[in-house]
Amino acid sequence: MRGRVALALALTLVLPAAGCGGGSSSSNGEAAKSGAQVYNDAKEAATGASSVHISGAFKDASKTVKLDLVLGAVAAKGFMAQDSARADIARVGNTAYMRASADFWRTFAGAAAAQVLHDKWLKGSATKQPFSAFAQFMSIDALLSEAFKGHGKLTNLGERTYNGQKVVAIKDAKDGSIVYVAATGKPYVVATTGGGAISFTDWNKQVSITAPAGAVDISSLSP
Repeated sequence: MRGRVALALALTLVLPAAGCGGGSSSSNGEAAKSGAQVYNDAKEAATGASSVHISGAFKDASKTVKLDLVLGAVAAKGFMAQDSARADIARVGNTAYMRASADFWRTFAGAAAAQVLHDKWLKGSATKQPFSAFAQFMSIDALLSEAFKGHGKLTNLGERTYNGQKVVAIKDAKDGSIVYVAATGKPYVVATTGGGAISFTDWNKQVSITAPAGAVDISSLSP
């Protein structure tokens, strides 16, 4: 799963639990289930969630990508960064926003774009190009749907503790990644590891996103 989450989130760059939400302290029975059953339970729990906070880092072509995103149904905010190439992103309904560093624009659009656009908020339709390529993943439903697509043989490695929380560890033979699922309360994904570590926290916490002030409509920049 870690690889699929990384791939989905990486698209925001290349294309221009702790808090588990209301769980109890008693075991939820996931430790006694097969790897596939735990994975499916985690998928069902995630599918029914209204929001999540995703943060951490992963390797992409030997480069480390850092991310911190809060995702709701059609609302999101956060950033992704690779070295000094950073993009702040947001979504409010059907409008997407992006503000990127000079190094980001220099890497993905050239020096001229970097000089004009660096550190400026741009806005555009979340359902049309050029922002639709990344805006579609600025939604909890779309991102988690992509993250749970396909996997290899799943093995339940048993109950353990991850960052102080009781979890069930599930290993995916396809890429060697491990998914940590809450062992108490609802079986939400707590983290994934393998080529990095990504945490999933604040499930179902209310998401309030304010549109960045002074954003320039990207359509006005078209020749």
